[in-house]
Amino acid sequence: GPVGPRLLLPYDLHTSETEICLLDKHGKVVARDRIASTETELCRYFQGAQKLEIAMEVGRISFWVSKLLPLLGHGVVIANPRATRLIAENRRKSDRFDAEALARLLRVDPVLLHPVQHRDEVSQDIRMLLGMRDLAVKQRTAQTNCLRGHLATIGVNLSGSRGARLIEDAYKAAERIG
Repeated sequence: GPVGPRLLLPYDLHTSETEICLLDKHGKVVARDRIASTETELCRYFQGAQKLEIAMEVGRISFWVSKLLPLLGHGVVIANPRATRLIAENRRKSDRFDAEALARLLRVDPVLLHPVQHRDEVSQDIRMLLGMRDLAVKQRTAQTNCLRGHLATIGVNLSGSRGARLIEDAYKAAERIG
């Protein structure tokens, strides 16, 4: 893991790997690393390191990582990449470039990262459950429309049937036909 008077900034926590760019207090790149984005690897890398300021882009795993790093003694800034023009409008998109861009922006002024705060755990859980429910409703609607469409091709109209009754009516129609 990192040691010495450095400023550490991981970039864009991908589900599998995290790109890291370390700057010293003068803005010189002193190290680059790529580590697995697992709790074990992040703890191995950051545990025992001197207190670091860490910038990361908001993303799928930034919620749990942003909770873990302060427990290991580090500061965390969660950047909004869409609001950070240097990253959002860059034509040379790469993890390596973005990691360094985050590092430099954090070094100059964290406000340039347009920091965001994650919701609390209860709100995150509720949001996840609502998202899962929304997906289930969309899938059920798609399956219902598909079933109605297939049955319509053989002359069966179940437009008035809903839910469990739709399935019963579909079975009855299949028995009549088949």
